[in-house]
Amino acid sequence: MLAFTSWGGGAATVKLAILEWICGGGLFDMSEAQIPTSLRREGWAMLDCLATLFANAGHEVTTLLDERLIDQDCRNKLSAQGLDFNLLVQSLENRAKSTSRQVTLKAWNQLALNSDLTLVIAPELDGILQECLAELSRHGVKLLNCREPFLTAACDKWITAQKLAAHCVAHPSTWLVCDFPLQSIDLAQRWCLKPRFGAGCEGLMIASARDVPKIVEQHLSTSDQWIIQPWIEGRAFSCSTITDRHGADHWLPLVTQDLNVWQEPWKDAFVVWRLSYHGGRIDFEPSQQRPIDLLDSALCALRKPLVENFSQLDLANVETLGWIGVDLLTSLNGNWIVIEINPRMTTSVIGLSGAANSNLGQLMIDGFFGKLAHNAGGSLVDFNHSL
Repeated sequence: MLAFTSWGGGAATVKLAILEWICGGGLFDMSEAQIPTSLRREGWAMLDCLATLFANAGHEVTTLLDERLIDQDCRNKLSAQGLDFNLLVQSLENRAKSTSRQVTLKAWNQLALNSDLTLVIAPELDGILQECLAELSRHGVKLLNCREPFLTAACDKWITAQKLAAHCVAHPSTWLVCDFPLQSIDLAQRWCLKPRFGAGCEGLMIASARDVPKIVEQHLSTSDQWIIQPWIEGRAFSCSTITDRHGADHWLPLVTQDLNVWQEPWKDAFVVWRLSYHGGRIDFEPSQQRPIDLLDSALCALRKPLVENFSQLDLANVETLGWIGVDLLTSLNGNWIVIEINPRMTTSVIGLSGAANSNLGQLMIDGFFGKLAHNAGGSLVDFNHSL
């Protein structure tokens, strides 16, 4: 069963629906045992963080939850935070007549249409994010999310690479695996292969230059669903922006990306390296100043030019809105390189909201309705450097 759940209430200024894919019914056709604990934990952490932010700002927050995934610890946490927890059960009849995704999106539409504003948290995998936003948009839902054509460009790593290259934005050289010129193999000692429509480290593997030709020829030679890039050593970061309805980007502090690397056999013939994300921390080191020009250029490469006349801006024409994350690294020679653009909410919101001296949820809502202003120090929000 799915459950409607509400946080906050009272004299709310906005009725806001937060729809998170993992905990919100997107995996309803999988048994509870099949759903990785890490996915459940990550989905719940973002949902809980954002619900708390918006409720603390005085807004009425509602979401849809897969009851199987809401354990007693989650309920105890809600109670400890003093958040209103009303559980309304919705029976999903005739489930066999629809796919899990259809059932979930129907329930999401029902909830979103009864809200003033909706925020979707979903991965790019298998077109999930795009399908969710397209379905809700089709029903006239007001979304605190990015839109097309920026959405497609950012969800497709091959299109992202082409657009970044066309705008001379620092980014690893990228090929579709099916078009990879094997004579280029000596450009790097190790190569990164990853799904074209992946999310995070999902499916990513790193292989030696010696093994790449065999991997490509034997398993991926006809696939246009994978990309290949030289593996670049360096220090990984993410940087997020709250983008307002006028397309102005308001960059937040850098967050380190702590990645675990391990080896495992692949296809019983090769040994590859895998990555997994293990959190991060806000980086206030003076030596790691945000490369604002690079970040701005990366987003500009994927979207149409900003509208000059803000007063005549139609929200339907806004491509970038709300939270956007950029993965980047500093190479061993100190150069900044853009790796990926995430057109969605990312887990960095959890750490950033804990250190911010202003409510990031309220800033996202403010950005939906108008142009955000910076303070006297030139920042959208100040952060506590001692945390």
